[in-house]
Amino acid sequence: MSKDNLNSGSASSEATASPKEVDALKEQVASLEAEKEELLALNAELQEALEKSSKALKKVSYPTMKVGKDTYHIKASKFIFNGQEYTAEDLAKNHELAEKLISMESKILLKK
Repeated sequence: MSKDNLNSGSASSEATASPKEVDALKEQVASLEAEKEELLALNAELQEALEKSSKALKKVSYPTMKVGKDTYHIKASKFIFNGQEYTAEDLAKNHELAEKLISMESKILLKK
């Protein structure tokens, strides 16, 4: 059997789609491409929002305090310790509390 005979007729191993199936597949591809474009646009918007948020967070300044020879950033505006609520201002004035938090390796105070 010649090569031409293998590629044509019932001896072919390739399936052919009807024009209706081809049209349906083309519609599906077009729909998926449109969805992809929408998702890419949404992704770009989210990336931009994330960058703005990251920049805003970098601008946040934390109050500092000296404990001994070291300076610490106070990373919480409010917190509860041993059942009592404190503010960053309270902590900045309370070196005994600061020393307790440092000894506990609390994340409220971050060494500068």
